[in-house]
Amino acid sequence: MKILWVSFFIITLDRLSKTLIKHYLDLHESILVIGPDFFRLSYIENFGIVFGWSFGNIFLRNAFTIIAVILLLFYFYNQRQAPIIIRFPLALIIGGALGNLWDRLVYGSVIDFLDFDFPNFIHERFPVFNIADSSITTGMTILVIYIVFFDKHRKTISLEVKDDIAAGGDINNSFSASKEGTD
Repeated sequence: MKILWVSFFIITLDRLSKTLIKHYLDLHESILVIGPDFFRLSYIENFGIVFGWSFGNIFLRNAFTIIAVILLLFYFYNQRQAPIIIRFPLALIIGGALGNLWDRLVYGSVIDFLDFDFPNFIHERFPVFNIADSSITTGMTILVIYIVFFDKHRKTISLEVKDDIAAGGDINNSFSASKEGTD
């Protein structure tokens, strides 16, 4: 459970960066950092969830985030014996989710300030984001890459099921047999 220090570090870095932005910039103010227009510090308030996309009201968004964090913490606890490659990204995601939840509960919106322009990439200008968003995205990316390319347990079960089905077996029996063999 020491890995939760990563979550604490992310929350602290996120809070510190947002406090500095609120202190030194006015809302909607932007400072060019790397030019001509590649990277700016731009203080905005994000009332949505992901990249400013919104659903429901603030109560619904807060409830969704609280439930997601509780589920993540429960999953994290159940994975306490898992390899670091599973626990580290979960800690990043938890830290990021709690950092943004703090903003929603205290300010009613999330403070975003990292403003990059990747020419001709998805949007005219990439959505402004923060340290917590980066942490969530990094954690999810690590998890997806690990699960898709390196999780031998998942591949073993998948191959066993495919072999059983190809041999005319029952998928339900195949799955339960492969699960029993993993305990």
